[in-house]
Amino acid sequence: IEVVQQLLPGDENLVPYINQKPSSMYQIDVSLRIMGVCDHVGLKHIQHMLQKIHYHYKTSFLGPNEVEKVRYAVLKLGQLLANRRNTDNTSQELIPLFLPSPTGYDWHLINSTELVFIDSTRYNSGQFNFVNAPYSLFQIPPDTRPKFNYEHRFRNRPLLSTGFVDTSQSERNYPKEMTEKDICLRLPKQIRPKGMSFCCYEKVVLLNAEDTDSSLSQHMRNLKPLLEQFKQIFPDIVSHYSLPDTQ
Repeated sequence: IEVVQQLLPGDENLVPYINQKPSSMYQIDVSLRIMGVCDHVGLKHIQHMLQKIHYHYKTSFLGPNEVEKVRYAVLKLGQLLANRRNTDNTSQELIPLFLPSPTGYDWHLINSTELVFIDSTRYNSGQFNFVNAPYSLFQIPPDTRPKFNYEHRFRNRPLLSTGFVDTSQSERNYPKEMTEKDICLRLPKQIRPKGMSFCCYEKVVLLNAEDTDSSLSQHMRNLKPLLEQFKQIFPDIVSHYSLPDTQ
C-alpha cells in the first residue's frame, strides 16, 4: 500500500491504492519523512498503483470502479508530468508504466512500450482493428461520472467536520482533461508509446478508391482539383523559368 502525508482534494479517487497517513500518526511526521513517505502523490505512486492494478487484473478486464480510478490516475500522471521537467530520474520512477487500452467495451492495462497513440488528426476518425497487430491502442477511458451542478448543490452547505471529503471540492480539483498525445509527448522516450504515424501506413486496395470514405481516399479527392490547376499553369511556369536562347 502506498502512503503519503496528505491527499490533495480529488486524490481520494486513488484510494485504496494510495492512502493518506492516519491523523493519529502526526507525532511521527519527521520519522515518516526520513523513511521516505512523501508529502503528496507523485509519479512513483501513480506508477506503483497502475502496476498493481495490472497484476491484479492480468487475466481479466478491469472492473468499472478500477476503470474510473485508472482514468483519474492517468490524468493525474499527465498533470504531474506537466509540472516537472523531464529527466532521467523521471523514467526511473515510471518504469514499468502500464496504461489503459480498450477491447470493445472492456479495458485492460498494457505496458506502455507495447502501445501506440494517435499522434495526428489524420487518424482521429479512423476505425482500427488491432487484433493481429503487434501493438494496442493507448486510450484514456471516458468520463462516466454523473453530471451535477455542484455549485448549486453545495451552495450554503457548511464545510464537513467529520473527516469526510467535501465532494464539491473534489470535483473542482479533478485533473483537467488531456489527450493521449498530450500525455505521451511528456513521457520519457524510453517508455513512451509509439506514434501511430510511425508504425502504420495506408494503401489503396480498390480500383476506384474514390468510392471509399478512408482518410487516404479523401486526401486523393482533395488533390485532384489541384492537379488539374497545376496542369493548366505548368506551361507558363516552364516558359517563365526557361533559359534564354544563347547565340
